[in-house]
Amino acid sequence: MTGSAGLLGRDGEQRRIGALLTRARNGRGGALLVVGDPGIGKTALLTATTSGPAGMRRLGVDGCEAESTIPYAALHRLMIPLRAHLPSLPERHQEALRVAAGAAAGPPPDRFLVGLGVLGLLAAAGEVEPVVCAVDDAHLLDAESLDALAFVARRLEAESAALVLAARDDRDVGALLAGVPALRLTGLDLGSSVRLLASSLPEAVDPAAAAQIAGATGGNPLALIDLAGELSARRLTEAGLSDDPLPVGRRLEEHYLRQVRDLSGDAQLWLVVAAAGSTGTVDLVRAAARELGVVAAAADEAEAAGLVELADPVRFRHPLVRSAAYNAARGGDRRRVHRALSAAAAALGLAEFEAWHAAKATLGTDPGVADRLERVADVAGGRGGLSSRARVLAQASALTPPGATRQARLVAAAEAALGAGAARLAGNLLDDVDEDALDPVPRGRLVAIRASLALFGADPALRSGAAAMLAAAECFHGHDDALEQHALLRAFDHALPPERLLQGTTLRELGLRMRAGAELRAGTAATLLRALSALVLLPYPDAVPELRRALAALDRLEPAELLLHGVTSVAVTTALWDAPARRTLLERTAAAARDAGSLQLLDTVLWITSSAEIQGGTPRRAGEFVEQVRELRRAIGYDAEHVVNVAALAWAGAPREQVEAVAAGATAAGFGGVTAAGVTALAVRDLAEGRYADACAALRPLVADPFLHVTPLAYPDLVEAAVRSGHREEARALVERLDALAAANSSAWALGVAARSRALVEEESAVR
Repeated sequence: MTGSAGLLGRDGEQRRIGALLTRARNGRGGALLVVGDPGIGKTALLTATTSGPAGMRRLGVDGCEAESTIPYAALHRLMIPLRAHLPSLPERHQEALRVAAGAAAGPPPDRFLVGLGVLGLLAAAGEVEPVVCAVDDAHLLDAESLDALAFVARRLEAESAALVLAARDDRDVGALLAGVPALRLTGLDLGSSVRLLASSLPEAVDPAAAAQIAGATGGNPLALIDLAGELSARRLTEAGLSDDPLPVGRRLEEHYLRQVRDLSGDAQLWLVVAAAGSTGTVDLVRAAARELGVVAAAADEAEAAGLVELADPVRFRHPLVRSAAYNAARGGDRRRVHRALSAAAAALGLAEFEAWHAAKATLGTDPGVADRLERVADVAGGRGGLSSRARVLAQASALTPPGATRQARLVAAAEAALGAGAARLAGNLLDDVDEDALDPVPRGRLVAIRASLALFGADPALRSGAAAMLAAAECFHGHDDALEQHALLRAFDHALPPERLLQGTTLRELGLRMRAGAELRAGTAATLLRALSALVLLPYPDAVPELRRALAALDRLEPAELLLHGVTSVAVTTALWDAPARRTLLERTAAAARDAGSLQLLDTVLWITSSAEIQGGTPRRAGEFVEQVRELRRAIGYDAEHVVNVAALAWAGAPREQVEAVAAGATAAGFGGVTAAGVTALAVRDLAEGRYADACAALRPLVADPFLHVTPLAYPDLVEAAVRSGHREEARALVERLDALAAANSSAWALGVAARSRALVEEESAVR
């Protein structure tokens, strides 16, 4: 549970124990009881906080089941290092401790005298050097030792000593230690759970799946570590996005199974039904249990044992109880339970549950069940449940006989997984696809998914993303006009991140393909394709009318259509220098993506918005959107620390070397647009700091090698740099371009910067 930076996810808990030890060093003793479920990290926390604390002597003892019936056995082990201080105690206290430890004969010592003796020993030892006593697995201590330590814990106050006990959440221990401050350990937070799982695996696991696993284990560190040791990264990825209970891991399984096996046979079977059908209603679980002949009282027995709560749906006390109950059942019994749940769901009119449980009850392939699952997947996708759609389609493909349909379902599952942000799962699903068995349309989808994976994962292959999307469009040609047009629009989108690093095609080829694709069928996609092809192929004034028609079409889009075309709005609005329209459309697209559960699209839109704010908003807002990207990445289990808007970094005053290093990394990854934005932002900083020649030198290469609608945004800055560094004619030529651009689009933004740029040139001329 530790990493290079120490204990994961327990900063607050470490601070609390650290404060206790600090007070003890200053002569104000105290105690703390750390409680939590098995595997929750009590031992790791105790070790991290009490091993070798500065300026303190550590005494430690662990509870041992073999000694749990030997009176004062644990106390004896704990006090052995303090024997030298025994003579400083009153005679009665010394005698009580000797008899308790078996070192002297005598009548059974009064337990309060034993407690006072231990308190005196700690006080005497603390006068020499402050002491911390760490007691782990306190629930396994013999009753007499625990009683004495409880006495001490409630009375430590003026001694240079601290007592930290760790125990399972045990009713008897809690009653005995009543009054002692308690620290209840719960599962690790999502980010820490994902990092722990990743650090425990020899290979990477899909972050989105890791996030699901974290939730399914309740963030239990031992469960995460055991899963990493017992399952491959691929199996974990598949398990993380499944509704089936996770395997528990050998070390925790025994604990939770012991609680399950204390129940009657009917109650145990009822728990398997509840575990298998925990996403359904309590009526579904009850009906399936009846189908299996389980008596109604079995549910009450499970609830009385504290394992479940009979709410709607049934709630398990801990996710690992559900896992233990389900995985302890034999495969045949689990399939029998799923058949009963399927029949009960059919009787209750729950078509989705009926199909899902029928699939879990099936061995081998079953085309009928697979077809029903695909319909369930379509319903899930329509509700925005992309993760569910991916999971159900993967299950449907497994039940489909070999052939084109099976492969197409795998591709569709990968597509949904990518949309949900589960990039590694999408890649795994594509790895299982037999491309030779694909028809043209699924093959085009596969090519498009791979291009999107490269962009989402910052793979240098993103430089060829536009070419890949053109290849996908070719697969769709003659089979599906709508998909072909969509692929052509995505080809344009994929050309933007690499900008000048584009590989595999040219902007002209892209423009020609888009112009031809616009003629396939009428609609929004056709309007956008005409506008973008005009932007690529025509002089700017000739492209403006098409761009305005595209903006009007975008303004009319419903949320579902924004999922398809909202990202394209940034190119159209930026080309028209219409910042208000750009902001509005990006906000609407982000809202549509949130509502649909399309985390990949939301990630893209938030990142684009952060960049757009630099180009026509404020650096502060750009930083806010970068933080939203980070929050989203954390939520789906990805490392968010590498998410950096290099332009915002430059505007925030980061050291030039740092900005240049980040820009170089972006170049290596293929993000030429990020690099150019960083160069432009540093040039603006040079302007602000009076280094006009440096700003000129940075901006000239970008303007000399223009990229579509992006480069003109740098004209005003280069005008100022050129004017102030004595290159008036260069500045005048750029002003003429700005005047022509503003005259064509009539944008307030463009008219404003054109007027300012002309004023700069004329002011310099007047001075001369």
